[in-house]
Amino acid sequence: MQHKLTVAGTMPNGRIPSVRGVKVENETEGVVFTATSEEDMQRLKRLLALQLAEFITREYEEKSLSDYIDAAHPYFLPGERQHILHKASLAMQKQSPANRTRYVENRLYTFLADSEMLSLEGFLNFRLKDYKELLKKTAKTAVELYLAEREYEEFITLLKYFVSTQVTEEPVLHVVAETGGRFSLYGKNGENVQSLCDAVAEWSDTTGMTEEDVLLSTLITAAPREITFHRIENVGNVQLLETVMKVFPGRVHMCERCPLCESGKKEEE
Repeated sequence: MQHKLTVAGTMPNGRIPSVRGVKVENETEGVVFTATSEEDMQRLKRLLALQLAEFITREYEEKSLSDYIDAAHPYFLPGERQHILHKASLAMQKQSPANRTRYVENRLYTFLADSEMLSLEGFLNFRLKDYKELLKKTAKTAVELYLAEREYEEFITLLKYFVSTQVTEEPVLHVVAETGGRFSLYGKNGENVQSLCDAVAEWSDTTGMTEEDVLLSTLITAAPREITFHRIENVGNVQLLETVMKVFPGRVHMCERCPLCESGKKEEE
């Protein structure tokens, strides 16, 4: 009895698996594999499933991510598209390439085991809908992350401009992070300058501003030439420190231990 398997179209990258006892021919309908032994045909199907799974997760995957990004956001510049594609590819890689390949391989072999015809495009569209949906979701998330990052960078640029237009009220500011999300401000010689926050704090309650928002607004208004953070272990939002360092490049320092740090600890004790 002769066993037959036809793969529609051409093999990806022109790679045709070779198994002893299996004959290969290029026909009009595609690549045709024939074998007289069921065992030989199943070995061919297992090898074919692995080869196609590797192609899908290594090459088709990136092309699909790129196509999703281009179709949904054609206005992105080439450099932006490449940046987003890199993010999406990294996100897929974190989900374990070996596991993805094995998953696709098993789905392929399950289909091939009882089939004499394979259309790779049809298989992807109808038998791997969940996998294609994962690719689409990953691409969408990468776009959202990029847009958020771009908005953040534009925000930083605007804040830096505001700082450049301000007259320096306090050349040196010491910011002490207290427990409970509060911040205390001191001048160059350790004098309390919390009054700098008063103007901002007066309307913060009605605008929904947080303590961190008040601090950032105060620093921008005061436009100090040097900022030192104390007791940074009490800063709950790391992005606050990153934002301040970007808005005041080269002006921000982190103190590990000094009288200001120690005095705050004693007060809490």
